[in-house]
Amino acid sequence: MTEQSYWFDVRPLEGGRAASMGRLRPGARSQSIERFAVANGLQYAGTSRPGDEEHPISGAAVSRWVTTCEDVVRWDGPQRVEFGNSGRAISVNLKPTRFGFIAVEHGIELPDFRLTSRSLGTISPARAVSIGLGVGAMVLSAIPGGDGDFGTPMGKAPATSRSDKRLDRSRDLGYDVWLAPEDEERVEAFLRGSGDFWKLLSASFDVHVADGWLVLESLHGDLATLQPADWAWAFSTASRVLDQIGAWSGDAAVVSAARRATFYTELQVGRP
Repeated sequence: MTEQSYWFDVRPLEGGRAASMGRLRPGARSQSIERFAVANGLQYAGTSRPGDEEHPISGAAVSRWVTTCEDVVRWDGPQRVEFGNSGRAISVNLKPTRFGFIAVEHGIELPDFRLTSRSLGTISPARAVSIGLGVGAMVLSAIPGGDGDFGTPMGKAPATSRSDKRLDRSRDLGYDVWLAPEDEERVEAFLRGSGDFWKLLSASFDVHVADGWLVLESLHGDLATLQPADWAWAFSTASRVLDQIGAWSGDAAVVSAARRATFYTELQVGRP
């Protein structure tokens, strides 16, 4: 896909990319992303921290392992959408790392649950600790005040929570499904009624459904970048999520509103 063929305005990213060829001055990247957001009818929310109620994803339930969510870009439609970068998560080599997220307000009555990808190309914070430490879950659970939460926009990691269980019949979805035992039948019916939607996401994202939001978490690096291809992938993925929310709701008005999102596309764009 050439820059001329993108359905959104990439020109504000060009200055930041040109500057990055030399020494990128402090704030230049964020300034370019802010201009990009404004040029495409979005809001630039910048950096948000735990407890910052203005930014619900990074404020409502951020874990203590995430110090900030950065370069957050928002669309305030009927289903609010956020794109951003979250840092820091624990990687396999125990060094701080960053990952991107896409969060969409779904407006559907659902219990909390988490999907951890079975794809070898996706290593979630929860899985990274499990692989890197072997006893990561026990270590984190032993930390005072720690119940297994770590670096995700929504904070919680049910894969390491004593109160959650894995749905045994979930492997064909491309995910391990973690949920409260009393929600098993309801969540399974919901997941299996969504066609190939979850398989589409499983190659690149973990998913966390909580507090009225559906959050896609990727350890393939930042999503809010100066690269148009990253935004094409993020926008296309968010568009598919909005399509699915419209299907879940069965409301034509929800579908119509989603398609008016300034970033919306019918194109299916793969990960760069």
